[in-house]
Amino acid sequence: MNSAGWRVLLLSMCVVVAFLAARNLLTNGISVGQWGDTVAASTVPYHLVVLSIDPGHGADLAGLRPGDLIDIRHNTPLERFWLIGQPPIGRPVTMLAQRGALQHRVTIVPQQAAPIRRILLTPVWFGYLWITLFAAVIALRRSDDPQMRALCLLLVTYAMWANTTEHIITSGSLWVLVFAATANTVAALSVAFWAACAGSFAPPASALRRRAQWLCYALVALSIAFGLMKIAGILTLFVDPIAFSVNAAVLPFALACLAASACTVLAVHATQGADRQRAIWALVPGAVLIFVGFGAEYAQNFVTSYELAWGSYYFATTINVITPLALTYVAFNRRLLDIGFVLNRAAVFAVVSTALVGAFVLVEWVANEWLSANHTMSAVVSMLVALALGLSIRYIHRFADRLVDRVLFRKRYEAEALLRRFAHEAAFITDRTALLQRALSTVKASTGTEASIIVLDDGRSNIDENDPALVSLRAWRKPLDLERYPGSALHGQFAFPMLARGELVGALVCGVKQDSEVYAPDESEALQMLADGVGSALSLLDHHRAGANGSLEGTIAELRDQRPSSAQNYR
Repeated sequence: MNSAGWRVLLLSMCVVVAFLAARNLLTNGISVGQWGDTVAASTVPYHLVVLSIDPGHGADLAGLRPGDLIDIRHNTPLERFWLIGQPPIGRPVTMLAQRGALQHRVTIVPQQAAPIRRILLTPVWFGYLWITLFAAVIALRRSDDPQMRALCLLLVTYAMWANTTEHIITSGSLWVLVFAATANTVAALSVAFWAACAGSFAPPASALRRRAQWLCYALVALSIAFGLMKIAGILTLFVDPIAFSVNAAVLPFALACLAASACTVLAVHATQGADRQRAIWALVPGAVLIFVGFGAEYAQNFVTSYELAWGSYYFATTINVITPLALTYVAFNRRLLDIGFVLNRAAVFAVVSTALVGAFVLVEWVANEWLSANHTMSAVVSMLVALALGLSIRYIHRFADRLVDRVLFRKRYEAEALLRRFAHEAAFITDRTALLQRALSTVKASTGTEASIIVLDDGRSNIDENDPALVSLRAWRKPLDLERYPGSALHGQFAFPMLARGELVGALVCGVKQDSEVYAPDESEALQMLADGVGSALSLLDHHRAGANGSLEGTIAELRDQRPSSAQNYR
């Protein structure tokens, strides 16, 4: 598949996951009911065991107690999905419970989650949306890079898994739940993409790295097969679906995560310098997401405290919000991606404005809820909120401007400032060799790439003056993508013309970056400024040298003219 095909596929996946995240955000606490208990697989086939009870809620009111067994064979396939996951709010479900030797039927009416729990879980949907946005940026800018494609697939499949888990999504339609469960099972591929991304660093991979990678793929495939068997068991009871929730069935997935971790460690060990930093920043956040997300879900199988079970979700929510923010910071700060093409200041301000308006709407809603009985006071509150919004938005945007400059774009501006500063200082360097050496070291420090400078009149260049790249530089006087000139003797990624008084005196040739990233427009502009500064400085040095040589030649000529007369005097 070519780059355009990958871009369409990845963006389509991002749109689907973003829709699921937005849907779950809007229906948070509205459609998904709570049993008021936690259950896990028991040692008795086709039976769930109650681990904990939430006092005063559905399961407690129905008479269930920790240790009770629930026989899922007496329920419909739709109800079996609900029993293993979550039911819709207000849909009574009757089940057969066993306590010791006694069996009795209980009917549970699922209730809405407590407001504080819904509030604490709400940020996670914004985290999933942010993860999806980050994956979409990768799809837009780097769909041609297999390494970045693997990272994009890791993020989007993880977000897909998180938005289709059995404890988050519910429906009154059996086939909606089957589709969600299937997507959730297949999304275990996120671990395989994690291993694939690790395997793309420091090629060619060693035999040990390749074995760890293929072992991860095999374990993920086995885990997906177990997940599909669980879905088939829920639908038909041909096999015990609960058996695929026990430790032995989860083991392949856990081992796959360990194999992917081994791939990560080996990849980091095989890389050096900037490539090692890039490997760490690209692989570790995804690993954290997977371990925390899947860990919080798996913890429900053995946690015997209802509050602790919710606490694991709160912890996972925090990580799912912090991690995409950290990835965004790294992308801006370390230029893992050329985000400036897609996410510029206008987008940042749009996000800030949306968050600001949302905050004021929330404040107004809370105030009106408290003052619902007093319509006059509610109107006054609405007016005050609108006034505060109008007065504060300018100052908050100013604060956001400074925050973006100092935090997100700090490394970008420092690198560009270094290039621009040297472009100005070049004219004050009086030694040609020092000028060229400092120019190359400045380019490497700012961009992390190897560069070379071609000077056309120094007698050392063996580049033909009719070289196609030189002709284009002389004719158009703007940076060239050297990949379009395969026959040129200039070897690199971009060539920046060095001009002096309208004439081409040389070229600054920059190679491919160590992290394989493209040159951002502002970065290219700063490099062109440096090339112009160095070109002007070289021209100035040549002029001074020519002037000095001219003065010396004139003095010698004058002395030669005076020698005959002097000789006559001595005679």
